[in-house]
Amino acid sequence: QVVYLRKTKEPIAIFGLIPQSATSAGIFFLSTEKLKQGNMILFLKESKKIVKAWEKEYKLLLDTTYKKNTSVIKWLKFMGFSPSKYEFGDFQMYYKGDINEYW
Repeated sequence: QVVYLRKTKEPIAIFGLIPQSATSAGIFFLSTEKLKQGNMILFLKESKKIVKAWEKEYKLLLDTTYKKNTSVIKWLKFMGFSPSKYEFGDFQMYYKGDINEYW
């Protein structure tokens, strides 16, 4: 999914899904600083709808993010993701669904 800046139609963020198995998938999110300039409420509403649709297909959704990336962590928590006990240096894994499905 691509997020565009309302005023200029410039792409400012992208997020998507990477299947890991038949029952689990990883998500990714990349954005520019311009994401904060507009469309944030629309982005949050739409991303929540998309994640709900993904949940119908996969029992577990995963994301690993840099521990200091507070904007992505807030987004994940808004989407209903929880931090897992799995950490990899400066990175933390977040999940939504049955974490036992993966491990």
